[in-house]
Amino acid sequence: PLLDDIRRYRLRRGASHLPAPRSAAGATVLAPECTCYFDADPQLLFDSFDPRMRYARALLYFLPLLVADPDLFAEEPPEIRRFLHQIVVQRGQNVGNVQCSGCSVLVQGSASGDVVAIGGDITIEGAVGGDAIALGGDVHLLSPARLKGDAMALGGYVRADEGARASGDSESIPYMHVPGQRSLHLTGIGAFLAASLSLLLLAAVGFRRRRAMNLSGAVAKRPGMVFVSGTLSAFLVMLLFILTGIARQSELLWVLLVTAGVVYAGLAGYLGVCGALGRLLARQDPWLLPPLAGAVALTALMLVPVAGFIVFMAAFVMVLGGAIASGFGTSTDWLAERLKRRRP
Repeated sequence: PLLDDIRRYRLRRGASHLPAPRSAAGATVLAPECTCYFDADPQLLFDSFDPRMRYARALLYFLPLLVADPDLFAEEPPEIRRFLHQIVVQRGQNVGNVQCSGCSVLVQGSASGDVVAIGGDITIEGAVGGDAIALGGDVHLLSPARLKGDAMALGGYVRADEGARASGDSESIPYMHVPGQRSLHLTGIGAFLAASLSLLLLAAVGFRRRRAMNLSGAVAKRPGMVFVSGTLSAFLVMLLFILTGIARQSELLWVLLVTAGVVYAGLAGYLGVCGALGRLLARQDPWLLPPLAGAVALTALMLVPVAGFIVFMAAFVMVLGGAIASGFGTSTDWLAERLKRRRP
């Protein structure tokens, strides 16, 4: 039918015939479904239609823009991301997602996205279109706050004043503690201390006295080597998890293997770090007393607001490094001896 229309309108304009089909280079394709090629100007073919059809085609081009959602052309509100600096959304200010690491968030205006605080509290006086999640803090809804999403506090409580409204669910998990969080709760502190001592006792049962002494000796004797090897090990663990995400066919197997290796190294290194720290605070007899004292001291340092996160990251690096430097408790100078053998 398209070819018949072109033939009819061209005859009306005085063209008695269509050009013969050709397949030479430079020919113009009339339509994807058509196997004929015409050595004609595309503009001539377009002009061969009735003028009313040209106006209709132009209207079809711009019709999606006329009926499109106006929000598609609206400018998206800006996102706010900060580290160790409080975020305050002023009244009358409209933002998108809000994320604060090591600090608190105060929303007096409106946030169309999610509000996330890591190690800090969330206080809402205005409107939030997404979720409010505090990892190591409290979520407080002041009147007349409006929250369309869910409110969750890991390591804290969700509180709502009279007049505040939350459309989603509210969940408080105070029985955990994020190192360096600003708000402290007795339930979280007790659970954190109990978890630290439980991990230490589990490691002591698994590695026994000789390996525990070698682990703590490596951390105390060669802290520089332990820190360097721990940093490299942390980057290696991150790389393995990245490769796990790329190789999706064996993703579950890789996750299990990498997680098991990190847990085993973490238990060994944690016993060594606590033992080395405990030697400065307690006597060496009985042999389990220094690690216990070190675990309590390390836990207390992690409870310090803001600075506790730095202590946690440093302890994580030293834990991995202590396990590698001692060969998981094989010898105090296990890594140093092997590096000397490789030297010419």
